[in-house]
Amino acid sequence: MWSVTKFGLFVSSPQAEFRRERKAIAEYVRSDSLLRDHFEVFLFEEHHAQDESPRTVFLHKVDECAVYIGLFGKTYGRVRKGVSATEEEFDRATQKQKERLIFVRKAENEERRPEMRRLIERAENDLVRVSFDGVESLRAALYDSLVAFLKKKRVIQVQEFDRRICVEAAWSDLDRKAVRAFLRNARATRPLSVDEETGVKEVLTHLDLVEGGRLTNAAVVLFGAAPGRFFPSAEVKCVHYRGSLATTPILSRDKIGGPLLTVIEAATGFVMQRLDFRIGDRKESAQAAHEYEIPRDVIVEAIVNAVVHREYDSVSSVQVMLFDDRLEIHNPGRLPGSLIVEDLWKEHRSVPRNSSIVGALRRTRYMEDIGRGTLKMAEECHSAGLPKPEFINASGFVVKISRRRAGNMRFVSEKFENIAKTTTPWPEAMETTVRQMRRAAGSGLLAR
Repeated sequence: MWSVTKFGLFVSSPQAEFRRERKAIAEYVRSDSLLRDHFEVFLFEEHHAQDESPRTVFLHKVDECAVYIGLFGKTYGRVRKGVSATEEEFDRATQKQKERLIFVRKAENEERRPEMRRLIERAENDLVRVSFDGVESLRAALYDSLVAFLKKKRVIQVQEFDRRICVEAAWSDLDRKAVRAFLRNARATRPLSVDEETGVKEVLTHLDLVEGGRLTNAAVVLFGAAPGRFFPSAEVKCVHYRGSLATTPILSRDKIGGPLLTVIEAATGFVMQRLDFRIGDRKESAQAAHEYEIPRDVIVEAIVNAVVHREYDSVSSVQVMLFDDRLEIHNPGRLPGSLIVEDLWKEHRSVPRNSSIVGALRRTRYMEDIGRGTLKMAEECHSAGLPKPEFINASGFVVKISRRRAGNMRFVSEKFENIAKTTTPWPEAMETTVRQMRRAAGSGLLAR
């Protein structure tokens, strides 16, 4: 039986061709923080044995479902009485006036069975179908289609999370120092019609963070003294592991909350203070050159993307995990809209999940380029001699950035030979320099 509180999804396809995609759809819907609350998936291969013919079972499930998902590709499936189960299910969904979502695997027409070509043509004459070329693009297209279905049924608010009113928040819950710090950052980047003397209500109204005199969720996330009171997962969890596995000993950890710019700086500082760096000579300036294993701008970009584009309705927090060989940043939220990983390696449109938060941060140095952040990360990594970051868009979005460790890049062993002569003993000079640079990295003083 379908759940009485959820919409049933019936997945129809030739099973042999789409075994991987069928499983991926089921896992995706059952793990996504939004979809799992509203949909229940039926896969015939998961159905328990019973004294009914397969045809009776699948047609009955089509009758009960709210949404029919058809995966059409190259094969047609086993034929019974002149028609395959896939086409019979499509016909039944049409007859019962079900919501039909058709996804067609990209292929040359001659690669398809004639019967499947005919079925695709029938579907195209009656409704809009979407093409896909892999599991990731299928998931993205499916998400958009199911969200559109929920909106049509008026099950979910059309408003994004960050534009909704935070009904429990009062103006006294804001950190006014955070508002002033934001204005200083924004005015240093580009002209702004409000200044640090402007009242907080006027500033937030100017930033479009107020609805009917009430604070929006975006206002609380950006400037709340303790956003975690309203959104428990708004914090960022940082962990430093010894080794390359999450099961290895933990060297340090921190749970970072507060106004969003404070969170970004603190999470960046957590990483920077634990990276190795190299100090050069003073040939070009009075200050010795320095170079961290991972460029700071790369780390900032990855953290900003995670906290800005995350799903704040999720119960999971952003996680920043530093290993001996890499940095990983886990974001509880897949790529927004129909973006896929391949789009990130080229100029692409901006598809913000939280447009109010994005709009505010675009006034600062944290989001100066639109649609080029991931390209800049790749360019910075290339200039530093690192491979480009790895992006994984699965149950959440993960960024992996390689480290240049002292053990394999001589990042520490010779870096102090070029420190200018000083009356201070060498070991003490070394320690002083290390402390100063780590403090500067953590506070953001080395940025730009």
